[in-house]
Amino acid sequence: VYMFKFIITSEHRNIALVENLFGPEADLLTKESGGGKYTSVTAKQVVMSVEEIIEVYKKASLIKGIMFL
Repeated sequence: VYMFKFIITSEHRNIALVENLFGPEADLLTKESGGGKYTSVTAKQVVMSVEEIIEVYKKASLIKGIMFL
């Protein structure tokens, strides 16, 4: 199980784009910042190789304003 963590602006479109990086079996948790400007998305997903992890980060890098933790 690998844990991904991203921070994005709290726009519904951005949240949906991040959530769609993962399959239905992933455990997703979203939390809005105190001011409501940002949302953190934590995803726990079973991965079988490093390449799968890298692929998720490559796809995520295309989302405007995303931050990786």
